[in-house]
Amino acid sequence: MNEDEATLNRITASVRMLHGSRDRVVSIADKEWLLARLKAAYPERLATLRVLEGGDHCCTNHADVVRADMITFFNSTLG
Repeated sequence: MNEDEATLNRITASVRMLHGSRDRVVSIADKEWLLARLKAAYPERLATLRVLEGGDHCCTNHADVVRADMITFFNSTLG
């Protein structure tokens, strides 16, 4: 098992990732790789990715969408 796999094996919660389509720091391919690994490691857990069109690295230009998405995610996963 490599270091990436060992780190992924320690994640025990559902995961929601938001990613800006204009992120110049982290590629969408990196997030898609992570999503695929999470789903493979824990098929019974929720792992999702939403790409925000025009979003930057922190999706600061979509703060309202990010907040609403987080509320929906936490309500659905935490009850």
